[in-house]
Amino acid sequence: MKGAFFLGNREFEVRDMEKRPLAADEVRIRVMACGVCGTDVHIYHGEAGSAEVTPPVVLGHEYAGIVEEVGADVKGLVPGDHVAVDPNIYCGACTPCRDGKKQFCEHLQALGVTRDGGFAQYSAAPAAQCFKLAPELPFEIRYKEIHGPEETFEMDGYRLKAFRVNHNVLCYGYTIEIDRAGRFDATRAKKQGIPLKLWNPLQKGQTMEFEGKIYTPDMVLGPARRGLKLTYTTDTRPTKSIVENAAGSDLFICEGMYGEPDKEKKAVEYKHMTFKEAGRLAKEAEVKELWLTHYSPSLTRPEEFMDSVRNIFPNAWPGKDGKSVDLTFEED
Repeated sequence: MKGAFFLGNREFEVRDMEKRPLAADEVRIRVMACGVCGTDVHIYHGEAGSAEVTPPVVLGHEYAGIVEEVGADVKGLVPGDHVAVDPNIYCGACTPCRDGKKQFCEHLQALGVTRDGGFAQYSAAPAAQCFKLAPELPFEIRYKEIHGPEETFEMDGYRLKAFRVNHNVLCYGYTIEIDRAGRFDATRAKKQGIPLKLWNPLQKGQTMEFEGKIYTPDMVLGPARRGLKLTYTTDTRPTKSIVENAAGSDLFICEGMYGEPDKEKKAVEYKHMTFKEAGRLAKEAEVKELWLTHYSPSLTRPEEFMDSVRNIFPNAWPGKDGKSVDLTFEED
């Protein structure tokens, strides 16, 4: 197999690599996609990564692929599983790890930083760092360039809108919406003499031709119903664009860099947000639920500052790894 090795001093080299034997707790992944992170760029220019880099090493810590082989002790993963890789390997034994501050781990290892990572055809990774993906999700990455302060993209039944926010560098927030068609009206269909076999495709939004006549969905569907909407934004100060685009969202995921009251000036200086500011945005946009994320590394217990947010917007929650929710259409 081949891998792109970082040699130091802004130099890469593609080399042949041997597939080393797996440890009992590892899996071998056929890499299908790997991103280039800002950390990779910093390392390339001789700056620090998340841990000390000792060339030669295969960079690439944001990657996904297909499990090809599993170690003897691996449970829960089998060949053929699609996985995404969490690169950060914490020791779990040092004082910060034991205190719940693993981001300050004194013995941090990282795939694609201190260990060979995803800029290769195959990667060996601890099974504990691998998270299953739905197999129907494509690995292909399609890039859409944004040209202005706002832009909307339609794809596969989803509407994605990017809107500019306010950070030290150019950043965007995003809304994802799923529209919901109106209810099928069988009485109208019967009155218009629409053949029964056309009802289902018309209900699904298809225009049909039958015996020389054209039948369209609007002939049998009522007014559009409320769909689903999610808004996500980080790396920004509060902006009018966030309120306008988040309005009515079922879920609003917003940065809360600082929960501590004495960090307000720092939030302004570095163009981030406090918990309270995120709560005010959620209230003004009249969203249903707020999740805070994108914490400062110094903020190890965000739940301690949630009362200040809930005094402004009660349905607010601290985000954490693995947090999930099912968004469902409203009952008619």
